[in-house]
Amino acid sequence: MAMCAAPTELQAVVGGRAELPCNVSLQSAADKVSLVLWYRGDNKLPLYSVDARAEPRHFPAEPLGARAYFDMAAEPPVLRVEPVHEKDAALYRCRVDYRWGRTFSTFSQLHVVGLLLLLDLRHL
Repeated sequence: MAMCAAPTELQAVVGGRAELPCNVSLQSAADKVSLVLWYRGDNKLPLYSVDARAEPRHFPAEPLGARAYFDMAAEPPVLRVEPVHEKDAALYRCRVDYRWGRTFSTFSQLHVVGLLLLLDLRHL
């Protein structure tokens, strides 16, 4: 059974950058991260994965492809998406599998603000 936390609410502007956090904290000093999988919505297939068993290998998938990169050196580690598209608005789940510990999931709800809406709000 996976442990999870409440979703983080995030906003990004169309054409800008989104940074979706992922908790990869070790549950014990003897443990290691084995695999990081990112999912969007109810999709059963990951849209980004990192095999961290040896030298980390990154595998972006559509619909993000080259627009995404998981930065494990950031604090906290984040999935960077740039440029953001309107269709990127969704609930994201970062699933972390450990060598010995229990699987942990972090949830982020990404809200995307269109440029026209942003410009309209500035004139109010």
